[in-house]
Amino acid sequence: MTNFQFSDSDGIELVKMARRVVTEFLKNNSKISDSEFDSKFDFSSGVFVTLNKEDDLRGCIGYPTPVKKLSGGLIVENDFSSGLLLPQVPTEYGWNEEEFLEHTCQKAGLNKDAWKEKSTTISKFQGVIFKEEKPNGNIIRESSNDLL
Repeated sequence: MTNFQFSDSDGIELVKMARRVVTEFLKNNSKISDSEFDSKFDFSSGVFVTLNKEDDLRGCIGYPTPVKKLSGGLIVENDFSSGLLLPQVPTEYGWNEEEFLEHTCQKAGLNKDAWKEKSTTISKFQGVIFKEEKPNGNIIRESSNDLL
């Protein structure tokens, strides 16, 4: 299985797993053993988790491995700085391609025009997005039509 072959039931299981891991760490300051997870997810892949409270971003962490240049979300890297924006972000904010590049540079702590520098590496990646409609609520697959 690759990250693009997730069924809706896989997505539901993964979101519940992410919630369980975060909850366990915050409540008990402990980690869940890898052996507690379904072996069908035992493969190398990137992962990214975003936490929202209502419509406000509360935090995000992860690092998807770039799989293909020029398609999807963006990763900008320059020296020891890197920034990542998920594929749905420019659509949510109504950004054009240049604004997407500028904001990803700023997320990396770089000048907004750093993407034009030869020393800057730009990668794009694909993703499959599952989310809860509300905390502990139904888990849905975000339509790929909503993404770039």
